[in-house]
Amino acid sequence: MNTRQRCILAFATLLVACWPTEPCACPPDRSSTIVFGQVREASGDPAAERRVAITAATPWQSPACDFSNPEPLSFAPDLTDEAGRFRAAVHSPYGPESRCLRIAAYTGTPGASDSTIALLTVTFRRHDERSDSTGVILTLPD
Repeated sequence: MNTRQRCILAFATLLVACWPTEPCACPPDRSSTIVFGQVREASGDPAAERRVAITAATPWQSPACDFSNPEPLSFAPDLTDEAGRFRAAVHSPYGPESRCLRIAAYTGTPGASDSTIALLTVTFRRHDERSDSTGVILTLPD
């Protein structure tokens, strides 16, 4: 291999090594918020080990809080503790903005009639900013 071919090969290798791997070569603009609270029985006693689910209206539906096509959000744990409390750092793949959240607690399986739901508007912030937090108390029906 002559000197000219080596220079071309080195330049091509350098060009490929510096080429971005994504269209914008930047991480997605994710955001988060913190939701905490307690689930109680109709009597007012703490509801231990009850399932909690959090969904969000998609961003373009947020002003109307339309949950016809909700976005499930991941968080852990999804069960209340012995005192009926839960705390969730909720992450969204979208940028910072106000979003409508639906927080549901279930005595049995999700979707059952023995559940309670709270609708909230919360502010999602970038991961490098201090997250906003919102508290809620959910009371299960008899």
